[in-house]
Amino acid sequence: MRYNLDPQFVPIRIRVDGKRSNFSVAGVLEVQLAPHLDPVSGNEQDVQVSLPNGFIWQLANAVKTAAMRITTPNLNFDHSGRNAFWTTIEFHGP
Repeated sequence: MRYNLDPQFVPIRIRVDGKRSNFSVAGVLEVQLAPHLDPVSGNEQDVQVSLPNGFIWQLANAVKTAAMRITTPNLNFDHSGRNAFWTTIEFHGP
């Protein structure tokens, strides 16, 4: 089954805070990042993934999704508790 979702112009709430960043669209989308924790000590872990020849990034920080939900009439999923990555990119365009 195929659905076309019409564009919507809505406020997006964004907080950029590294491994605790989040963004949301009220009633539609919620994403919250959280650090990985050491299962023994409970201490935060700084996990990085290096891709020296990466297309989008060469070094990214690995975190998890404390929340990652989309709820629309035709598109719904919840990927909370899964791996996620954040990084700073530089764009050198034409």
